[in-house]
Amino acid sequence: VGYDVNRLADLGARFSGITRYTREVGVELSRERDLEIVPTINCMNGRAEGERRIVSDAVRADVGAAPRFGGKLEQFLLPGERPWQVFHTPFGPMPGVQVTGRCARITTVHDCLHVKFPELFPKPGETPAIQRTLDAIDPATDYVICVSEATRRDLLELVPIDPERVAVIMEAADELY
Repeated sequence: VGYDVNRLADLGARFSGITRYTREVGVELSRERDLEIVPTINCMNGRAEGERRIVSDAVRADVGAAPRFGGKLEQFLLPGERPWQVFHTPFGPMPGVQVTGRCARITTVHDCLHVKFPELFPKPGETPAIQRTLDAIDPATDYVICVSEATRRDLLELVPIDPERVAVIMEAADELY
């Protein structure tokens, strides 16, 4: 499983719910003995090797409790290196086929409110990140995880995708609750 960990590299969003979701899904996937998880950071964005190392160290510290997950972050994948059969991005646009290859591609969508209600978007005139995520979904081949039935309904209004390709997997509450 190729797993997009770019969200973990966004140090400004370290304590957001989506960052926690990204970290926890990665940790849980790494516990599955029958899966090989390959954390990936988009190397197509021109990061220099030194900058990649800084990002790697930050992500590794974030997932240090899962050595099978964090330990593989040395494997910054470059174009052509695609050892996975499934690629999952838990936040943000799905990388292009030049990064993911022709495999099963899964995007998690957390909400569509900024597209449905643009007046709620804090930066008028700027394209909301969720719009870029929705635009990157290939309705013919991709699969989508929505975190609620309401998000699924919104997604199906906005993306011409077969409802059979969209699943709801609700986020669990922390053990604290």
